[in-house]
Amino acid sequence: MKRRPSPEEAAWIESRPPKVRSVIEKLGLSCVRGADGRGHYDITAFSEDADTGEVTLKVVHGSDSFLPGFDVFGMLPDDFVECGCENWEPPTESQRKFAEARARASKGPGNQ
Repeated sequence: MKRRPSPEEAAWIESRPPKVRSVIEKLGLSCVRGADGRGHYDITAFSEDADTGEVTLKVVHGSDSFLPGFDVFGMLPDDFVECGCENWEPPTESQRKFAEARARASKGPGNQ
């Protein structure tokens, strides 16, 4: 169940474009899960394309997802479902180190 937004959050939501507000009403501002029911994610940004009006999300994978600690942008709201459990947890120390090493490796020669 979605938690009620604080007065400050409610004012911020009200100031968002209509399509972004619609996504917030569907998913909330707290924990979301993948539409497949696996993994917790934290939405860190909403974006609306000026030309198409498509809303996308930037999310951080939680410790129980397949890419713990990674930020991913351009995700579609339909890839997620409301969770509201507020049990999103950051990656563990070992998961964080693995994510950092993986990110460094992906920036090797030819990938910069």
